[in-house]
Amino acid sequence: MSTDVAPSPPDAAESTDQRLPLAELFRDLRTSPTGLAGREAARRPTAYGP
Repeated sequence: MSTDVAPSPPDAAESTDQRLPLAELFRDLRTSPTGLAGREAARRPTAYGP
């Protein structure tokens, strides 16, 4: 019989906060807090897939 063991959490010294400020995230994703413009929303599935 096998048992599943959850991995132990990383030590505080090993983990870093990898969150980005929202403004930087929106810039990197080329979007805004209000979402994509209609034209860009229509273009992305063609560029990146469904």
